[in-house]
Amino acid sequence: MPFSRGPAGSHSRLDRRRNYAALLAHGLLGMTGFRLLQAPTFLPTYINLLTGANAAVGVASACQSLGMFVSPLLSAALVEHRRHVKWVALLFGGVMRFQMLLLALVALFAPVEVAVFLVWPVLLVWGFSSGMQMVAFNLLFAKSVPVGRRGRLQGTRNLAAGTSVILLSVAAGWVLDRYGFPRGYGLTFLGAALLAATGLVFMGFIREPAALDVHDAGLDLRARLGKLPDLLRSDPHYARFLAARLLTGAGRGALPFYVLLVGERFGVSGARLAGLTVTFAAAQSVGALVWGLLGDRSGYRAVYVLALGSWILGSLTVLWAPVFPIAYTVFLLVGAGFSGVMLASQNLVLEFGRERDRPMRIAATHSLAEASGVAGFLTAGVVSQLAPIETVFLVAIVLHLLALRKLIRIEDPRRTASEPAL
Repeated sequence: MPFSRGPAGSHSRLDRRRNYAALLAHGLLGMTGFRLLQAPTFLPTYINLLTGANAAVGVASACQSLGMFVSPLLSAALVEHRRHVKWVALLFGGVMRFQMLLLALVALFAPVEVAVFLVWPVLLVWGFSSGMQMVAFNLLFAKSVPVGRRGRLQGTRNLAAGTSVILLSVAAGWVLDRYGFPRGYGLTFLGAALLAATGLVFMGFIREPAALDVHDAGLDLRARLGKLPDLLRSDPHYARFLAARLLTGAGRGALPFYVLLVGERFGVSGARLAGLTVTFAAAQSVGALVWGLLGDRSGYRAVYVLALGSWILGSLTVLWAPVFPIAYTVFLLVGAGFSGVMLASQNLVLEFGRERDRPMRIAATHSLAEASGVAGFLTAGVVSQLAPIETVFLVAIVLHLLALRKLIRIEDPRRTASEPAL
């Protein structure tokens, strides 16, 4: 029983309003910082300039995904017997922000020949702490927001953060043109880290209801993992969803290469990077609001299918693009598709099965998806060095089409959900 008005899980209307406000503020500031740094523009271009190799861009993304592959299962074992998880989310959220700060300091103060070695462990630890926080935060979010209102809240958070990213991307483009590499990138990363850290403060204001259905603390991680095959066999629709997530995760390997292909064909300046980031952020933000409303109304299976279709169309468009302005259409389609895929993935995994198995479902889904992401990023990096970069997008399109095939066979869990829409 995932949510209740009873004593152990009571959650007043005032508490819910407080939580909505805290999550909106957290999203506005925290998500702004992360989006600015994780947009497929600034960081991939910095890594490419730092190393001089396209393959290194794939390795950088793989470092983050490798950290996120290892940690969610550890996080699930840490929190699945706890009735409250907020402070776990705050702890690892703080570690994530510290890695962002380190990345900025490396770009600002370390010589290039030193920075090229320091950046990899920073990205790895960032990914590890991100995976640890992700499980705890999703549990906190699921307990604090009723299922029928998650989409509109997430969409509003995305829209608010995206509006801020648009303004900050323009400023970042000016900073890059003025200060160049690497100082301009360091200042951009520093601003993102400070915003993300400020947003984390608001997570502390969330009033977390106690979980009503948790596992005993006795079973260790190995015993939990032993139950995963049974979890998949007992719910074939979740198993198909997981397969789609793996295929989508592998196809995500193309994400940092859109800007590299555009740069190879047309060249990129600080102003152009800012323009592409603004386009991507605007598409993510407006798209997330639309996807969230659609998900609340019709379920997230439909959102996943439509969003993945938008992403595929963006990949087809970048292969054809004859002039630079078409790149804005590419980032519009990919940004909208990426935001919908992430939103649908995050919400669908919360709706399958029982509450007590929710930590393991979240952890297994994200760990395996990040494992496929590691393979996808590394493969994309190698392919971009050995073959024309367009090959990366052809592979991604095939993987996304296979994911669509899996999604079409999924029954939306909303149809059989028992969680009340408070």
